[in-house]
Amino acid sequence: MILYAADFDAINSGYLKANSMITPLKNDRIRFSLLVSIAALLSGRMFFTDRSANKKKAIWWLLLFAWFVCFLHILAVRTGLVAFYSVLFVAGILLSVRKKSRWKGIGLLCILVLLPVIAYYSMPSFQNRVRFFVYEFDFFKRAAYIPSSNDAVRMASWKTGAIVMNENMPYGVGFGDISRRMNERYPVLYPGMKEADMILPANEWLIYGVGAGLAGLLVLTLVVLLPFFISTREAFLWRLSAAIFGFSFAVDIGLEVQFGVFIYVFITLWWWKWLTAKNI
Repeated sequence: MILYAADFDAINSGYLKANSMITPLKNDRIRFSLLVSIAALLSGRMFFTDRSANKKKAIWWLLLFAWFVCFLHILAVRTGLVAFYSVLFVAGILLSVRKKSRWKGIGLLCILVLLPVIAYYSMPSFQNRVRFFVYEFDFFKRAAYIPSSNDAVRMASWKTGAIVMNENMPYGVGFGDISRRMNERYPVLYPGMKEADMILPANEWLIYGVGAGLAGLLVLTLVVLLPFFISTREAFLWRLSAAIFGFSFAVDIGLEVQFGVFIYVFITLWWWKWLTAKNI
């Protein structure tokens, strides 16, 4: 028990240094946090579906939803958290503008305000993640480089990627040369930068813009926006799931890693098949 407590304290302390707990998917915490946020969304949907027809079953869905939300804050990965809060915020706004559901929407928005406050004072990992983000925010705004800092390294990759993309418009450099061109630019913009921090642009549009130029930007944008123009039985859920992935592509690369490709394709197609089925 003493060893476990010490390990738990070490994990929480790691959140003050851009670390986090080990996750499935070979420690791909960004993709895993997206799965948790989507699972929370799905269990919430099932609760509202079953609350009238099967109240006992609905209670289990509610408990499952509560667990996913709790775990999402314990994990404290910002990509999953922002995706989750964005979904509920949009849902709260849409409910608030409707007369029949106005108070439900207002209640949901109040919960969104209280939830992070409760999590901050009850979950050390979430509190430490917030404190670390506040510490990094000034460097993030100035695109200043901090060795091994997630946000600073990500911001540096955006700035460098944008420069490389603009220099090679409209054709791009080719996907095989993205890393080489980025590594040539990094030392010029950030002298003394660690080689391990010279990452690919942490943004899918930059990846496709650098690799394939204007054509890459247009194709990726079309693919991301396509679900918003396809009608399904529950268009709100369908489009929110598409928005979650679109947001993740804006702050991290998801189509250059195996788990990212599988999760995006599988969940998008599975959810489309489920929401367009005629027998449910």
